[in-house]
Amino acid sequence: KESCIGLEETQIELESKYKNEPEIISRYKSIFSEIKNDIDTFETHDPDRKSKVLDVYYEAKAQVIMYTVSEQIPQSKIDYKKSVQEKSDASTCRFMNSIYMLRVQQEYLKEIVAPNIDRLHPITKGKIMRTDELLTEQLSSYSKIVLTSIRTGGPMTPELCNEEDWTRVTTDTKAEHSSPAAGFTYDTNAFVIYNSCIGVYPGASLQPQEEIWSFAPPTKGRVSRVIPAKAALEKLKKMGFNTRAEDRDFAEELNCAIQFRADVPLSLVPLPHGSKGIGRGFAISNLPTTAWIAQGFGESVPIALTDNTYVATVRHLTTPACLAPGSLASMRKFPVREGRDIIQLDIGKLKYLSPEARKQMIAAELKDKENSYEKWAWPKEKQNVLARLEKKDFVESAEICRFYLDGSHILGVKNFTREFGDESNGYVDEFDSKSWANTFDEAIGFVSLNEGQDWDVLFVDVGFDAIDYSIKRSDGSIEHYNKTLRIAH
Repeated sequence: KESCIGLEETQIELESKYKNEPEIISRYKSIFSEIKNDIDTFETHDPDRKSKVLDVYYEAKAQVIMYTVSEQIPQSKIDYKKSVQEKSDASTCRFMNSIYMLRVQQEYLKEIVAPNIDRLHPITKGKIMRTDELLTEQLSSYSKIVLTSIRTGGPMTPELCNEEDWTRVTTDTKAEHSSPAAGFTYDTNAFVIYNSCIGVYPGASLQPQEEIWSFAPPTKGRVSRVIPAKAALEKLKKMGFNTRAEDRDFAEELNCAIQFRADVPLSLVPLPHGSKGIGRGFAISNLPTTAWIAQGFGESVPIALTDNTYVATVRHLTTPACLAPGSLASMRKFPVREGRDIIQLDIGKLKYLSPEARKQMIAAELKDKENSYEKWAWPKEKQNVLARLEKKDFVESAEICRFYLDGSHILGVKNFTREFGDESNGYVDEFDSKSWANTFDEAIGFVSLNEGQDWDVLFVDVGFDAIDYSIKRSDGSIEHYNKTLRIAH
């Protein structure tokens, strides 16, 4: 919508310029009405490419195509599933008509917009190129025989949806549904990890020697054994928390029982031998071999706000609350493969404590630190602590715009506020100009089940007495999995 502002501006400019010539104004009003209603009845001959009206027309046309495709692709997927499930002529025709409508938008894009792409707003230009990629990817994923029918048979009509077509369509779609990613769900294949132990709750199961991926960082291994949780907890109660076990298996069993004693699952599974210790994360079983995994786990790294490709990509989606003179930017990379990364980009406007509040904060921290030292040792250590605190900048609040990017493709956006003293988004003592972007609800990995078309984000949100584990589509439209784990202290 932002890049359509030129339509009204051009109309106002023309009305002002020709205010004494009602016939011209009437003609332009008719043209603008046609643009807004998407009626292609006016002259488009503009060899010098100087017509502002046509610039607006192509801009509007591109906007309409992008919106229509965003609506039609999800609908075509629904029609596709129904055609497979219902196996009726009506559902088959609806599916084939959905594909035809996508083809129509692709033709509009190639015949009308593509030759005039230089006349589009730069933001729209990037978006329409992505729309073209989505159309190509989606159409190629459907049955080749259906696409061939559309190209050669013209507009799809019920008469073309005969029994022979249906037989060929179902043969292709069944083959597509038998692909490794089809049928996979996080509900039955995702498990929470807490302090290097996996909790298996009702509705899911793991078996010895079953292959799993553990996040983060992503490592693949096999389940060594499955421990009945209640039996392990009973054993822990009898032996006590201070029991020292020399045997590794027994030590793992006691550790798992201790970690999950506040929220007892059906069974406990120690992380596969050889895996790196994971404080909190996910284990995923039966992950399709075709799945793409974006690895990475660590602190955000400060980056320059100006002359930055990633910042330029999202600038039109930032708000004045987060992007202003003096704002900071920070980035985390999740490598997919060489040359391709998922990027978490944070842009934040920080408000610092006043000099008086900062002075009070330093005094409070000195008093708190003093309680940790013997009286004879504190005077010397106080100088070291004070020197560190004097160098520290204390932040009162931060307005943050968070983006997830796959190259120039924006996967998701989230705007939120961190405030001093509020631990809902991050630790109070880790809130300065270096750590402002380190929040509790951190992404620990990304998974794509359709070769990068969509990405699912693995989130872990740490609280004092509970941890929220969730797997969501990067744009927040779908929540695949959610589990709140109560933890004991």
